[in-house]
Amino acid sequence: FSTVDEFQADTMETLQKEKEQSAAQQVEDDAFAAAMDNSEYSLNEAAVEQQYNNQVSYYENMFSSYGFTMESYAEMMGQTEDEFKATLHTAAENAIKQQLLIAAVAEKEGFTVDDADRESLAERYGTDVKTLQDTYGADMVDETAMIYKVVEFIGKNAVVK
Repeated sequence: FSTVDEFQADTMETLQKEKEQSAAQQVEDDAFAAAMDNSEYSLNEAAVEQQYNNQVSYYENMFSSYGFTMESYAEMMGQTEDEFKATLHTAAENAIKQQLLIAAVAEKEGFTVDDADRESLAERYGTDVKTLQDTYGADMVDETAMIYKVVEFIGKNAVVK
């Protein structure tokens, strides 16, 4: 920048773009949360338990790598181990509900993942599609791209009051 005015103008433009992006993201998040809350689910308890067990294993491994137990971590958070596990169970149920909602909307709207969706995802993560696929696998990249596609669709079609 050659002048303070140029710097200020650029800074204001950047802040405005960030504010607009944040507002758009909030609309998408709120719309998706509303869709989650207003949908009915037929939960597969085995899937919920599998998700819960995966989360418990993840946290147990993470905590042990830092010298904690689940119980000691829960105590630091002001909870009992059972309360923390109940939180994980609720999170597992919500994860399955999110998967069901994403799948239902994608099917109803006839969504598929194409190269543009993969490119958009790669751009979000500041990388390229090949690196994403090499790191996470093509299926995971496509699943994640579909999540973004459905959430964006719900956000764009939300009626904001």
